[in-house]
Amino acid sequence: FPNPFNPLINIPFSLFRISDVKIDIYDLNGNKIDNISDQIYSTGAYNLTWNASGFSSGTYFIIAEFGDQIQRQKIVLMK
Repeated sequence: FPNPFNPLINIPFSLFRISDVKIDIYDLNGNKIDNISDQIYSTGAYNLTWNASGFSSGTYFIIAEFGDQIQRQKIVLMK
């Protein structure tokens, strides 16, 4: 949140067990354009922020892998 955003978006998540968390940003063509996280987190609530100030307006996807789970979220950057 927020969505649409300009230029910062918060990425909240909670873990109920220690997990390897990988969060990437992709463009509409499926190209990975940024990495937000690729590390192990312990249990708890977290909030990461993506600063998209160097990217153009448009639609992007957040792909988050939490251990064996994958979540996708469409986001819109409006400048």
